[in-house]
Amino acid sequence: MRLACCSGLKSADLPTNALSICDGAFLGCTSLASVTLPEGVLAIGNGAFSDCAVLAEVTIPDSAGWVGASAFYGCTSLRSVTVGAGVTNLGYQAFCDCPLTNVVMRGIPTTVLDLDGTDYHYLGEV
Repeated sequence: MRLACCSGLKSADLPTNALSICDGAFLGCTSLASVTLPEGVLAIGNGAFSDCAVLAEVTIPDSAGWVGASAFYGCTSLRSVTVGAGVTNLGYQAFCDCPLTNVVMRGIPTTVLDLDGTDYHYLGEV
C-alpha cells in the first residue's frame, strides 16, 4: 500500500502484522508528524518516508534488519532516531538532509554488516 504525497495524513500506526514498508510508501506526506513502526517490521523500503517534512522522531524496531536508501531523506524536522539492534544494513543516505540531534544506535556498529559503501554517509549530518 502506498500513501505517497498524501498531504493530509498526520499519523500512521502500522498494524502489528506489517512485515515491510514498501519503497516510497509515505514519500512526500508533508503533514506526517508521527509514525509507529511495530516490532515485526523486517524492512523499510527505499525512500519510504522521504520528504516527510514534519516527522520529528522515529524508532526503528529491533526486528528490522534493513533500512533502504534514502528511507528518511529530506525529513527536515527529523531530530531523533533510534535504530534497532537488528539492523544490519543502512542504505545510502538513509537519513541525509535530516537535522538529527539525537541518534541512538542499539547494536551498531557491531551488528551492521553493510553501510552500502558509504563512510557513515547514511546519517547525513550528525
